[in-house]
Amino acid sequence: MLKAYVLLKFHKDPSKAFPIQEILKELKTIQGVQEAHALFGDIDGIALIEAQNPKLLTAIVQQISGVPGIERTDTRIVVP
Repeated sequence: MLKAYVLLKFHKDPSKAFPIQEILKELKTIQGVQEAHALFGDIDGIALIEAQNPKLLTAIVQQISGVPGIERTDTRIVVP
């Protein structure tokens, strides 16, 4: 089982921005997302994901990237 933390940057542009709670709610519906939280600081949010293999992990990150309101992701795979 692979684990990764996905660092999230939310859109600041009002035309692309969504309420943070809506973004987190949407993230939690994605299979493989174990946790999703907003943060204070340079990074706006974080999601913990788990996947059976690298291909599935990539697919989950792509789904996360497609959530409205997310501008950018940065994935950090946990070293077993």
